[in-house]
Amino acid sequence: MPLEKSIVNNIIKKANARPFTYARKLHGGMYQAGLPDILICHDGRLLMVEAKQPGKKPTPLQRAELDKWAAVGACTLVAYGWGEVEDALDAMLEGY
Repeated sequence: MPLEKSIVNNIIKKANARPFTYARKLHGGMYQAGLPDILICHDGRLLMVEAKQPGKKPTPLQRAELDKWAAVGACTLVAYGWGEVEDALDAMLEGY
């Protein structure tokens, strides 16, 4: 099973290879608990990604943070690999 760090790094690498896309790791800490792992801006649209190993779920705090971002218009996703993020980025463009 891949480590979460490997999943995050792969998503960031592949997202940054797409045109009009910038992705970066968000580093949590004592004052940023629950913050999603990855921030992606794709053609002016925001996607917040919580990366997880297959079979794992976000904590209640992580889920609450994703819900707050979604409530103000950001796209949010719990991703287990690049495929889900790629699909979400493609869908973001189709939805506008």
